[in-house]
This record gives sequence, C-alpha cells and structure tokens, in this order.
Amino acid sequence: LAWPISLLYGLPLSFVIAVSFIFVVHIISQTNSISRDFLTGMNNRNELVRYLQKKFERRDELTSRLCLIFIDINQFKSINDTYGHSQGDKALINMAKCLFRSAFDSDCFLCRYAGDEFVVVVKENAVNTVLRFKEKLEANLSAFNAENTDPYTLSVAIGSVSYSDEYNTIEKFINAADASMYKVKNSSKS
Repeated sequence: LAWPISLLYGLPLSFVIAVSFIFVVHIISQTNSISRDFLTGMNNRNELVRYLQKKFERRDELTSRLCLIFIDINQFKSINDTYGHSQGDKALINMAKCLFRSAFDSDCFLCRYAGDEFVVVVKENAVNTVLRFKEKLEANLSAFNAENTDPYTLSVAIGSVSYSDEYNTIEKFINAADASMYKVKNSSKS
C-alpha cells in the first residue's frame, strides 16, 4: 500500500523537477543565443556593448590601458561574390579561429561586430599589448594562408585606439577605433 501512495505523490514532484530542468536549460540556451554570434561562436555586438558598459560604469577601468581594436577582412565582398556565400561563411569562421588563437588568456574580449568586422578589447599590461595582439594575429593569418586550400587568402585592416576622456561614451570609443581601421584600410589602397 505504501508503494502506490509514494508513486502517486512522487510522480508530480518528478514532473515538476523535470519541467524546471527543461526551463533552466531553455533559459541558458536563449541567453547564449542572445550574446553569441551563431556562425563564429564569438561574442556578438550586444555582448560587446554589455561588456563595455561594465567598464564604463567603473571609472578606474577607464585608463589609456583599455584599448579597442577594430578589424576588417580585406576584399571580403570579393570572396562572397566570386566564390559564394558558403565560402564567405567559411572565411568568417577561419578568421574567428585566427582571432581565438591570437587572444590573450585574460583581459582580452573578442567579438564579431558585424559582417566581416571584428572587435577586440584589450586591457594592456607589461606582456599583453595591442602590438603583441596584432603580431600574433598576423602570424596566425600567415599560418592559415600557408595551409589554406581555398582559392583566396585572408588579410585584414586593423585600427586601434586607447581610451581617453575624448571617448566618454561607448559609441565614441567604438567609432574612434572604426575610424582608425578605415584610415589604415584607405592608406593601404594608395
């Protein structure tokens, strides 16, 4: 008699636990889809803004050691137009892999900003600098291109800025790095 009664009361409890577990998994999944780029697995633009908001809320974080790097794949439209969007997607994934390999273990935030543009936030220290990140990225791109069997090579334009009071909003900080990147991109065309 005890066994059927315990089964009767245990069943609703088991159901509630199972539904709760499914709900938590769903919430985690939704949170990841909101903050991650589906193609590359990198942080997305929304997550970049959240990350920078936390930095801007803490005035002690806003020093010239906080740097923003803006990266754009050269001739990306040509890859898409010539070889198709699946090849373009593959190029973006390979670019993300090169960025992940170039990242520092700490104080390095990676983001696919939009299209073929990527943003890296670095808090510089004696070892981890913007210059070192750029050098690592160039080395990783060279290694990728040496092994790449696809009909294109990956190269990038890289611009960066260090925080200053001039960039007192997130938008100004990002726009300054973007302008720096376009300055590099335009000077390489000359």
